[in-house]
Amino acid sequence: MTWVLLCDREGMDWYRWEQRELANTLRAVGPDAPTLCEGWRSRHLAAHLYLRLHRPGQFLAGLLPGLTDAGTRTMELGEAHADPEAYEGLLDRFLAEPAAWNPMALAGDAIHLLEYVVHHEDVRRADGPVQPRNLAPEQLSTLWVQVRRAGRTTQARDRTGMVLVVPGGPRAVVCRARHSIAVTGDPVELALYLTGRTEHADVDVVAVAAQQPTL
Repeated sequence: MTWVLLCDREGMDWYRWEQRELANTLRAVGPDAPTLCEGWRSRHLAAHLYLRLHRPGQFLAGLLPGLTDAGTRTMELGEAHADPEAYEGLLDRFLAEPAAWNPMALAGDAIHLLEYVVHHEDVRRADGPVQPRNLAPEQLSTLWVQVRRAGRTTQARDRTGMVLVVPGGPRAVVCRARHSIAVTGDPVELALYLTGRTEHADVDVVAVAAQQPTL
């Protein structure tokens, strides 16, 4: 597989495609399916996705006295959409185009793609291991860019270095230290590993010798 950053042939950001696929999966499992997000059923995940995209101010509300925090709002909205018909409506609202004034409307793959891919797997893997999806090389290449950035953020204060490796593809040092590990997997699996879903990520983790030359 050739790993180069390409655009969708139709000019569509990959997160839009992933958003639709995620919504389709949520529709298929219904409002009461388990997820990998502790305490959340599928309806709560749908509520989170809707609020994040269409009501991003809710995530700041908890910082102000007297306002409901995002976690509580997510649970309340999810419970309000436990009925299958209401749940379908919530997913329709999630798929709707954000308002022009909403900064999330301009965020693109850099903000949305990794989020949607990870939450999609939260639904797919909640009942155990599943076959990996056959994603387009262009989408995986775009996701790799976000995974690399996420690694630099999540590992910034870690005393153990980390190298991310895609089999037969690129690799990136996301944290430098005397003692390091190499985490090998495709971009979806690396995304799960970096976002704390280590038990559900199909990766190989091995120690790297001290003073390993820069890759």
